[in-house]
Amino acid sequence: MFAATLMCLPCVVATSAFAASPPVDQVQVQQSQSGDIFASQTLDVQEASTGASAAATAVANSASGIGAAQPVSYQATQTLSGNVTATTRASVGGSAGDGLYATSSATGNTGTAGTCCAALTANVTQSVDANHRTGAATYAYVGGPASTGVVSSDAAAIGNTQGLQSINGSITATTNQSFL
Repeated sequence: MFAATLMCLPCVVATSAFAASPPVDQVQVQQSQSGDIFASQTLDVQEASTGASAAATAVANSASGIGAAQPVSYQATQTLSGNVTATTRASVGGSAGDGLYATSSATGNTGTAGTCCAALTANVTQSVDANHRTGAATYAYVGGPASTGVVSSDAAAIGNTQGLQSINGSITATTNQSFL
């Protein structure tokens, strides 16, 4: 039997380990809307004992990029050169019971990007042509002598919106939004 013992004075031992970087989800968005977008809702009832609701939603450009447990690179350009409008008309001739809820929402450019437990990098450009508009209008009417619980009328118009989220990670982002 043969045994060997390695002894070194001084001894230098070099080790190296290479960890592969986690893959990066690449999200590339190029959206352009040049026509008009519209939504319209009309509700006309005499009596609604358990309540009534109406909604109109118009969106020109919408994008999202989501990752899970790995880095995300989100690159987006959204351009709107058209009108975006939403209109809701809700009318109850008598009672709307528990309530009448009417809402309108118009959005030009919207985006969302996120990841969990990793880095999010984003470069976003959103623009709305100055010759066009984003608008919303809501009309609610309850005309009867009987009572109605809640009457809610909401309208929202947004030109550009971008949401970014990283849970237990980091965000490095540039967002440019404009009305040209």
